[in-house]
Amino acid sequence: MIDYLFILILFPLNSISASGNESNHQCADHEAPCSPYKIQACCNDNDVCKYGGGYFSCISQAMLGVSCRSTYECAVRNSQCIDNLCQCTSLHVPASNNKCKRRYLGRLCYDNSNCEPLLNNTVCSKNKRCVCGNNYYPTIEDICVRAHNSFCLDNEPCANDSFCIDNKCQCKPNQVFRDFKCVSKDLGESCENHTDCYGVRFAICSKDKKCICSNNYLALSKTKCQPSLGGFCLKNDQCVIKHSICVENKCQCTIGYSSLLEEHRCIRRSLGKFCVSNADCKDLKNSKCSVGDNVCVCNDDNFAFNRSTCTPVINGFCSSDESCEFNGFTCIENKCQCKPNFLLLSPDTCVKKQLLFSCNDTSECSEPWHALCSKDKKCVCKSNNVALSTSSCSPILDGYCWKNDQCVAENSICVNFRCECKRDFIAVSKNHCEFVENI
Repeated sequence: MIDYLFILILFPLNSISASGNESNHQCADHEAPCSPYKIQACCNDNDVCKYGGGYFSCISQAMLGVSCRSTYECAVRNSQCIDNLCQCTSLHVPASNNKCKRRYLGRLCYDNSNCEPLLNNTVCSKNKRCVCGNNYYPTIEDICVRAHNSFCLDNEPCANDSFCIDNKCQCKPNQVFRDFKCVSKDLGESCENHTDCYGVRFAICSKDKKCICSNNYLALSKTKCQPSLGGFCLKNDQCVIKHSICVENKCQCTIGYSSLLEEHRCIRRSLGKFCVSNADCKDLKNSKCSVGDNVCVCNDDNFAFNRSTCTPVINGFCSSDESCEFNGFTCIENKCQCKPNFLLLSPDTCVKKQLLFSCNDTSECSEPWHALCSKDKKCVCKSNNVALSTSSCSPILDGYCWKNDQCVAENSICVNFRCECKRDFIAVSKNHCEFVENI
């Protein structure tokens, strides 16, 4: 039960309740009952309840529009608890937040004179009830206003959310009349400019004068444009394209996927996928379509950095230092080279010279199968081997081996003393084998 605060000024409340002669006291038209008790205490415009010759303050929370659990809590006369809100009954309409007045429309009548003095633009119907006249429409406030599409005078109220424009009740230019009300234009409806389509977020007026979703947005319904690749977003679930997420307020393909903007798709970036020409591998940087196998593989002088990225190794083409991602490289004359005072330890690793082991002969290096003594008298990895550390080299594809765990190329094993791809796998670079089903 909602609490009511009654502060007695002149006498206690129980003394009021005891007065039997005042129980039928009625409030004036501009007042409302302010007590949940059986007595008639009336709340005036100053929030003061008067009872007989006495007064006390009234602060009632159960006015119109206030939440309630039962009609008993609603203090305004002719109100009841509907949908957990204090509202006027069906035969009444709100005149203020603390008053419900009797509806005039629907009242019994004998002729028009019984209706028009009470409410403008009304007539007495054949059923002897007051109704709105021709070209007038009833509102929830119990008044009759001009119907949509009818003649009107400037500033005259119109029904159905329409306005008096050029002496005619009509919708605003960016609205249409649908289901007996003016609503924003949907996708596909005619327009003259972009503002006509603002009822649908991210919609614009096309060259064909139709409301459509703007670039980088897709229509999910007649009233909704959802961000596609490149569209504005705040969270991941707003991005409708499969394998896309919200990054820096734009829908983008997730890691491992490339965007086909013209098709609104994110496609899997994967070395080893089927191709017919190099163009089919354009979404994979530094890759090409292999001859014979027809799969996307890394360019020569590139290693697979992961399943979707090829990175240049020694002498591989580069456009900047950032292109040379492996350790100790820099871009010199569009080729990945070792930084100054660095020495090539393996095709993908350059190390400071002073950190390498000195030697006079290959026999002095850790494993003659995988390492050798260079012209600089330093122990470095042989071709088809990569450095695991400054003192350890392991074979990649076509490198010498005698057991499987020596082969460091992904998905490779040792066969006849050479590292090669496992069965059903294909080489996409010297350091990576890809499963055939991904082709």
